[in-house]
Amino acid sequence: MPAGAILPDSFRRQVFTSEEADSVACLVGSAKCELHPLDMNGDGKVEVLASEGAGFRVFRQEAGGRWAAVGAYVTTGCATPPGTHPKGELRTIPPLFGDLEVAGQRLRFNQDQTCRFASGVYSERTAPASMTKPGGLGPAFAP
Repeated sequence: MPAGAILPDSFRRQVFTSEEADSVACLVGSAKCELHPLDMNGDGKVEVLASEGAGFRVFRQEAGGRWAAVGAYVTTGCATPPGTHPKGELRTIPPLFGDLEVAGQRLRFNQDQTCRFASGVYSERTAPASMTKPGGLGPAFAP
């Protein structure tokens, strides 16, 4: 968590419905997860990132005061176990490439993933199949 960032009381007090929690089990049950308050878009307002392992769900406070999921940061080949995000380690960075608009539709650039494992460094395309997908399926589900 960045220095001085605290989880908003309104987030902490909200009783989330299953729909509002958007598959983040810790918000509606006893599961454990990490919650990180961070201004994700530079508007001066804190969003909350919730992580139960691989990736983060992003929650924003809506006009009526309730918090709602608005999107996600997803890891595609490198699972990150809970408890591995030390305080202050998360920060926003500028994108490598801007979004592309094609016929009114916004397309986002998805960078190839590089994973670091005890046995070496692999890209999503070169990692052994057993490290990337369940059941031994490779990154593109190719034989």
